Amino acid sequence: MAAESDPRAFITREIVEALGRPDFDMWHYSREQCVYLLEAMFIELGAVEEFHIERDVLESFLSTVRHNYHETPFHNFHHAFCVAQMVYTIFTTLKDRPDYLNPFEKFAVLIAAIIHDLDHRGLTNTYHINSRSDLAINYNDQSVLENHHCATGFRILARPRCNILQHLSVDQFKKARKIIVSCVLSTDMAKHFTQRAEWTEKVVPNFKADDEGHREFMCRMTLMCADISNEVRPWWVSRPWATNLMEEFFAQSDREKREGLPVLSFMDRDQAQLEAGQVGFIKNILRPLWEGAMMLWPELAPFLASINENLAHWSMFMTHKRSQIMLHIVEKSLKPGVIFNAGDIIVRMGEVSSKMYFLRSGTVEVRAEDMITVFDSMSQGSFFGEIGAWKGVPRTANIVAKTQIEVLIVDKDDVLSLLAPYPAHLRLIEDICAERLEMHQRREQLKKSDLLQFAG
Repeated sequence: MAAESDPRAFITREIVEALGRPDFDMWHYSREQCVYLLEAMFIELGAVEEFHIERDVLESFLSTVRHNYHETPFHNFHHAFCVAQMVYTIFTTLKDRPDYLNPFEKFAVLIAAIIHDLDHRGLTNTYHINSRSDLAINYNDQSVLENHHCATGFRILARPRCNILQHLSVDQFKKARKIIVSCVLSTDMAKHFTQRAEWTEKVVPNFKADDEGHREFMCRMTLMCADISNEVRPWWVSRPWATNLMEEFFAQSDREKREGLPVLSFMDRDQAQLEAGQVGFIKNILRPLWEGAMMLWPELAPFLASINENLAHWSMFMTHKRSQIMLHIVEKSLKPGVIFNAGDIIVRMGEVSSKMYFLRSGTVEVRAEDMITVFDSMSQGSFFGEIGAWKGVPRTANIVAKTQIEVLIVDKDDVLSLLAPYPAHLRLIEDICAERLEMHQRREQLKKSDLLQFAG
């Protein structure tokens, strides 16, 4: 009889080290493999040895947790793994800070991350409250899901074969439970802004490493950041999660319509705009939270680059999607398109114009003045030419035809007239105009002739 292969054999030292970085790509690993990757985190933290955890008990706990997550599009075991992996990444990044979490606190926070969405069925607190579900009744409409996730986690921990807390003293268990409960309840987004304000206005300015309340808040802040950390990861890792979340939202809104319940517009498949939603989420929720964490932990500052990069991606897609809608609108003017050959310059840096350009077909490139450096490329449906020129701001880059193209060129007054029934798109134009004017004024103040700024 052949010997059974070791299910942990895939874990190399390189993979273990990658677990402590925000660019770890979890899409390469199955749910079963994620169980063993989580086990590796406990081992690397020293928790297995320090808290006398039997390996078979740890594996049983993690496997049982895995099977108590449902196959929802977003709130599934892969999401729990991602949150735990980002918690571990924060631990790794802050490992040299003497005032950060101690080994016991890290142990408790990692458990909280793993159980924080247990038995999630893809329905929000709002749905449970509006539908008067048993869960909402059980928890009196207060952090319904978070209370349920936490209770489910502790029911699993109460099983002897899953109890990784069994060798803690009574006092240690009480402390671990307090941290875990506090952390999981902190992931209720209804509490997000209150907690963020408390952190930035009260904890950070008066931080004391020996203050028990501050230490507990550090635990919560670690999990809160990790819970909404998809856009801290590279684009190719984070992008699928956005689609998955919208799929889950749409399924709930469809159900709410069938049941006659209120539907939130950002969850309604007939109203929601993925790109605009992501831009708003990053700008108003994710980035401010991480920036708040950086106030106390400046070591996290490099993570901001990925956040801003992902924001730039979503902003570009949001603008492109709206420009496609605007192209459809302005085409009603029946203006003939203008044909340009590859290599033709359509917009020249430094000029001022009241024209707006819509790309009907082909591809253009945004280039520096030397015609070599390419900032960006745009294809069918895009508008370009820096409409900030309507405020007298010179163009800041050349637009060059990459292929043979057809461009619809429309005057400012025509555009405004055609878009009058579409206030959202007029606001977009105003926002871009205001942004261009602000950029231009900054350039004038800096007086750096070689400073090129562009956003199509």
